[in-house]
Amino acid sequence: MKQIANYITIFCLAFISLITANRKGFAQDFHLSQYEASPMLLNPAMTGMFNGDFRAVVHYRSQWSSIISNPFQSSALSLDTRFNHFGFGGFITNTNAGVNRYSSTTMVLSGSYDYKFSGNPHHHISIGVQGGGIFKSINTNSITFEDQYDPANGGTFINSTNETFTSASSFLPEVSAGIIYYYTNTNKRVNPFAGFSTQHLTQPNESLIGTESNLPMRNNAHAGIKVHINKKFQFLMHGLGMKQGNVNEIMFSWVGYSYFEKSDISFSYGLTRRTNNDAVIVQMGVKYKKFQYRISYDLNTSNLQTVSNGRGGFEFSLVFINSKVNPIPVRTCPNL
Repeated sequence: MKQIANYITIFCLAFISLITANRKGFAQDFHLSQYEASPMLLNPAMTGMFNGDFRAVVHYRSQWSSIISNPFQSSALSLDTRFNHFGFGGFITNTNAGVNRYSSTTMVLSGSYDYKFSGNPHHHISIGVQGGGIFKSINTNSITFEDQYDPANGGTFINSTNETFTSASSFLPEVSAGIIYYYTNTNKRVNPFAGFSTQHLTQPNESLIGTESNLPMRNNAHAGIKVHINKKFQFLMHGLGMKQGNVNEIMFSWVGYSYFEKSDISFSYGLTRRTNNDAVIVQMGVKYKKFQYRISYDLNTSNLQTVSNGRGGFEFSLVFINSKVNPIPVRTCPNL
């Protein structure tokens, strides 16, 4: 346990440095409230990290439908498997929103290697990399600019614009890397884990108007513990800090799992707090045999709640794990 404590201490120092280094804002590129349901989207080191033959995850999220006519809609599909110490997989994500029909699609392949400590095989360190591309596009015909505004004609945007676009779309290379430590002694009540990943390592230029506008790297730090109370109940506590450019976000979660052995079914229920008084996220789910269904809702608590009436985002995920053995819940899975 002393060795575990050393790993956690080192990670916590890095985690604190990450989340306190420039706290000017709390916005990031595409990410999910149920981030533990699609682990490859957060850390490539978690590719193939599950008990089974292969895993498929479908994710959907809709946000701000209460205040805009074209809400943010995000979807994701991921597939991964493992062979001995190696994990292989990939995912596709898409986000679209707004009157300009902004769309961003990411497609990557992911791989990982899981190393067991020779002196104690319950200690693992996994490293992972991802490579692919991001395709971004907008509908320039739906955008209005300041120089189009004509107050003499009822305040309409009827004038022509001098704004120019070199392209309505762009393709960006995407490279990510990550590492995670986790502990898998099933005879111990507590199993800790801690990981770190960086996305957009090449910082590609995403401008559509011919200028230089590099996509900032996004750093993610996550850690937590899974606590086994008995065969029927366990819970997971974990935190996530994300930093991209001069903005950051922090989330803390508690998720409980109740297992009913006779019916081979388990229920999950949890609460997540997104800091800076941004949102409270409630979630619940059910796992039956090879399928896990989960829904969550973001309750907006920021200054925007006066407009949104507290309404935020709806999210749904479906996880399928094909396995000859079906442990519910899985005690040693890091789960972020």
